[in-house]
Amino acid sequence: MFCRYCGKEIADGGVCDCPNGSANVSQNVNGEPPRQNGQSQQQSYNQPPPNYQPPQPIYNQPQYFYQSPPQVVYRESNGLATAGFVLALLGVFFGFIPVFGWIIWILGLILSVAGLAVSGRRGGTGRGLAIAGLILSFIDFIILAVIVGSIASCTGGIVSLL
Repeated sequence: MFCRYCGKEIADGGVCDCPNGSANVSQNVNGEPPRQNGQSQQQSYNQPPPNYQPPQPIYNQPQYFYQSPPQVVYRESNGLATAGFVLALLGVFFGFIPVFGWIIWILGLILSVAGLAVSGRRGGTGRGLAIAGLILSFIDFIILAVIVGSIASCTGGIVSLL
């Protein structure tokens, strides 16, 4: 070991008797005493500085490992169920229009049934929309029956028209 200020060699654990500091002891990487002021000192970039000690962890930190992102599985949508639901919903709003509303109601009912059948083969995709389309089609049928019944009662019945 060498004194940091005067450069004298000191035994391990020894104390230097120079006036600048008695316990400041250092040693270069090569075991040489430190250079005096004015002397050039080349540092090797591939070796750690003198008296380097790697930092000690304060506590055990959890180890994090890279995880690949989850795989996205694209499922096909059930277009028949979606179309049946949309047409059945439109049938609720346009059911009072005599021919247009009835055609939309029939198409919504047919496409909802077809969408429910296709959803059974595809593993259930679109099943909820198909069932909602069927329910709306039945609501459309009730609205249609009420409209036809009220028209028939107002006109005196269908038999009297013939």
